[in-house]
Amino acid sequence: MNTANLFTRNRATLKLMFVAALSLGMFIPLLMVHAIILDRQEMQMSAEDTVAARWGGGQIIGGLVALTQSSAVLTDNRSMEKGQQWLANVLPELDIAIKMTTSQRYLGIYEVPVHTSKVEIKGRLDRGSLDKLQPDGDLVFWLPLGDVRGVRKVSTLTIGSLELPARPLSVASDINTGLQFTLLEKDRDRLQDNYSLELEISGSQSMQFLPLADTTWVNLQSDWAHPEFIGKFLPLDRQIEDAGVQASWQLLGLNRPYGDQWAVQETPTEFLETAAFGMRLDTPVDRFQRN
Repeated sequence: MNTANLFTRNRATLKLMFVAALSLGMFIPLLMVHAIILDRQEMQMSAEDTVAARWGGGQIIGGLVALTQSSAVLTDNRSMEKGQQWLANVLPELDIAIKMTTSQRYLGIYEVPVHTSKVEIKGRLDRGSLDKLQPDGDLVFWLPLGDVRGVRKVSTLTIGSLELPARPLSVASDINTGLQFTLLEKDRDRLQDNYSLELEISGSQSMQFLPLADTTWVNLQSDWAHPEFIGKFLPLDRQIEDAGVQASWQLLGLNRPYGDQWAVQETPTEFLETAAFGMRLDTPVDRFQRN
């Protein structure tokens, strides 16, 4: 059998072997390009973390929560003793309005979307319920915030004629983030039902909210044209245009996976964040996805 006949009889096999060799030869440089893209994506995430550490990370905002103390039996592995525990109590109404301005920050060749947001928080207290929860002593209010490094400005908490300055958290050590407002016992007779507060905060990647009230309204306006709505709840209404996005939510206390009161020591902040909702600054098609 000569060589020509051999090639003729095995033409299909030889073609298949040639295609396989060609595919393998093309696959090797594709793997090299893929490895480079993965490496650049990791560096992009590293850049995002670096910018977040300097500018502010993903922000989570809630309404005021009243912190009260009650008697409890505290236990550990060896003993039981009576003591005091902090209880968190949600308030009746919460209204959050956000105006978000976005921009890009650069770290080398990598760009990270960031935002500066003006936040207006309004709500209603229930003075009668607070007096029942804690008849005497100072009243402490907690404002949950995802990253206090991003706080640029904060007004006093206005409750009627009262103006309470913001302070770092100094009570309820199990709460690891947020601001504290303290109403002294001597001023409790001046307590009114409505409160208001204004903030200016910076952050990156996302803005989320906690439905910490019996009824929560949130209205968000942003100049970011590519939002991704994230979290537990989608907006009730939304308008997305080239100039930006406007979205609004309305939630009841029944919608969240925890009740109106919880023991701070037994409920980590991460569990409260399971009910968070909001918007992420999405980049629809970045350079690595195009590659």
